[in-house]
Amino acid sequence: MTTATGENYSLLSDKVAKKIFSSGSEASQEYLLKIISLATHIPYDNLKKGFHLIHPNAGMNANIVDSKLDIAFESDEYFVSFEINKGKSDTLDVKNASYTITLYLRQLKSSKEYKNLKPVYQVNLNNFDYFGDNDFLYTSKMMETRTHKSRNLGLHIIDINLDYLRKLGYNNIRKANELEKLLYLFVCSDEEKLDELYEGDKMMGSIRKEANQLVNDLDLILYYDEEALQRQIGEERFEDGVLDNQKEVAKKMLTKGYNISDISEITELSTKDIETLKDEVQE
Repeated sequence: MTTATGENYSLLSDKVAKKIFSSGSEASQEYLLKIISLATHIPYDNLKKGFHLIHPNAGMNANIVDSKLDIAFESDEYFVSFEINKGKSDTLDVKNASYTITLYLRQLKSSKEYKNLKPVYQVNLNNFDYFGDNDFLYTSKMMETRTHKSRNLGLHIIDINLDYLRKLGYNNIRKANELEKLLYLFVCSDEEKLDELYEGDKMMGSIRKEANQLVNDLDLILYYDEEALQRQIGEERFEDGVLDNQKEVAKKMLTKGYNISDISEITELSTKDIETLKDEVQE
């Protein structure tokens, strides 16, 4: 196998990456918190205390657009949004700023709470070098431009540059820091090298197992090319073809033990339809 390059490495699929960090397993939580802790310098135990994933909608205001987060969690002391970005866009800065501000403002329900706001961290796992300076980690916050003195606002944006790891290569990654090693999984598809890098690491063993299963399942059942399907079955039969495909995907997911809510989210079938398909699968 080879080291992956560019944006096509399968772990960077939105669905795979999100599931790796939010599957609910003990290893998944530990992996997420370790990465956040090392990127932000917040002690791991402080992040873990009271940890729970929160609804992906950043705010309660329906008028705010693009407010659906990839992954977000709250602990006793912090709010953290964790985004997976495959490519840079003109709106990325605006979206990142809006996530932090919205998570900040959602804590305000009365004037008394101005003194008790939790800091908000936006951590971006980027498949590109955001600032183009060939650094692995970038930290942004509001400060005075001449003296670089920070304002007393708990808003922080952390950008992690996966392209830095890709250029670093395997010989150097063995001497890299812990965060770089933890994230090398996202730029390397050489299983033998990963075996060596993570030898004896129980958490990474579990994460790799979950990741490989997700990749295999997605390769087998989750994606189809709508344009190709449309060409194959003709314009008039396109909608029926998509529905049939979604049902086949749902059946395969049922046989692999996925829960009904996850199947419904991915296939956009109703839970009632999936229950019916479950009865068919079990017959």
